[in-house]
Amino acid sequence: MPLLEEGRLDLGFADLFEGPGSAERRLAGFEVAEVMEEALVLVAATGHEAATLAGSRAFARLSGQRFVDYHASAPAVRGWFRHHFGRVPPRLEPALAVESVQAVIAATSHGMGFGVVPAHTVARALAAGELVAVATRKRALTNRISLVRLLDRVPSRLERTFVAFVTQALGKRAAG
Repeated sequence: MPLLEEGRLDLGFADLFEGPGSAERRLAGFEVAEVMEEALVLVAATGHEAATLAGSRAFARLSGQRFVDYHASAPAVRGWFRHHFGRVPPRLEPALAVESVQAVIAATSHGMGFGVVPAHTVARALAAGELVAVATRKRALTNRISLVRLLDRVPSRLERTFVAFVTQALGKRAAG
């Protein structure tokens, strides 16, 4: 987003998560074209979940677990807790910080902790019983993937064509 604001990028993909401080305020000066929406799930290896939670979905039980996240401050896991419980554990530190969804899936598959990933990326592993999703009574947390550009910038014909193509092509594959 800073590169767009500085005019160093014409167009960028952005993840727009639900919750406080949501995208509306942060994106006031931007044109946003939603590409797709995806459900986010907290997952763990089936054996790890059974050993650590034993079927419990209580805040106290979940908050003491090990987590894998995309950053040392654990924004994805914090967002999941905020969405599902309205609060975040006071001492939430990931056991491992990685740089990709695939790395979170690999780490959770090997019993290194719980991680938040898009549901469609683990659908096969969930169906096969390799991973388990931690569900609560609330609906799944969602992430909107969008193309973003400055409002006062006039898009080129190529940009308009690209945005139309991406929103049509990827929008068909939106998963939940």
